[in-house]
Amino acid sequence: MKTAAAAVLILLTVGNVVLYLSDRKPAKAQYAEIGALRGQKASLTLPDGTRVTLNSESTLKYSTAYNQSERTVELVGEAFFEVAKNQKIPFMVKAGNLAVEAKGTAFNVKAYPDENYISTTLTEGIVEVKTPEEMIAMRPNERVEYDKSGNKLKKLTLTDATGSIGWLHDELSFENATLEEVVASFSRIYNVDIRFASESIKEQRFTGKINNNSLLSVLRIISLTSPIRFEQKDSVVILYDVPSENKLFQQNNKQKLN
Repeated sequence: MKTAAAAVLILLTVGNVVLYLSDRKPAKAQYAEIGALRGQKASLTLPDGTRVTLNSESTLKYSTAYNQSERTVELVGEAFFEVAKNQKIPFMVKAGNLAVEAKGTAFNVKAYPDENYISTTLTEGIVEVKTPEEMIAMRPNERVEYDKSGNKLKKLTLTDATGSIGWLHDELSFENATLEEVVASFSRIYNVDIRFASESIKEQRFTGKINNNSLLSVLRIISLTSPIRFEQKDSVVILYDVPSENKLFQQNNKQKLN
């Protein structure tokens, strides 16, 4: 008797449906991964025409099956997406516990592992931001923040979403960003270690554009516009809270809002 072949093929016919069963294991998915080093950016175009710009210290991964049955990418770091339209296959960005779904739009996702928040900022179109527990629909000039520690989503309305993505044009611009986010951006841009003497000041928020890009000028501007002082020791910068100045800055901010 001849030896049976290693692969067994069984043909079953049920009505007009033909099913092929095989003991051959499906081929493992292959992935492409693109990264941007510290202090650099990278640009790429995905197989469907979607354009992606990666910020410093970011990586993007996608399967070789991309644009066949799915359009899913995995992000670590920060990226701006200009999504090619496809009503049949939604575009999905996965970043930790957060998923952002779109069909044709432009948005930014920031998901650095060492930061407490993952954020999505929408400049064009409509997207849905999802966690296992929540879903929020976004429109232009909105940002959704995901608090990793509290596992909660929060939506913020922005005056101009482009103010939150100045990094695309090598600008230091922020809108309603936490000091922790701002400092993390500075650390990546200037390759310097910036530390907090007090955890309480991390949640202070900043809006504005800084034209002079030297680190010393940036730190001086922050200390002039908030109750914060800094001290530089070699390659380490330490930020200190100044409680005695909190009331003064709160009054000034209230006058500006009025």
